[in-house]
Amino acid sequence: MTDWLRLTGQAKIGGDMLGDPSNKFHFVAWAGPGFFLKPLPEKYAQYLKISATFLIDVSGQQWINPEIAPQQYNSTIIIGSQF
Repeated sequence: MTDWLRLTGQAKIGGDMLGDPSNKFHFVAWAGPGFFLKPLPEKYAQYLKISATFLIDVSGQQWINPEIAPQQYNSTIIIGSQF
């Protein structure tokens, strides 16, 4: 969108065994929006960067087998700096 704000779409897929009593891997997938923000003026933009995503479970496991379903939401916020 601009030099200081970018909107993104992100996905995360893989295998997970959390919540499965027999410790077997099952498919997990999340997708959703995210953003990348540089809130300081261009001269100081390297000193503060903020990235965040809000992912929603799209694997369908919560309907197929609710006992081993992954968490429905997965959010991440990263605050970084470069010197």
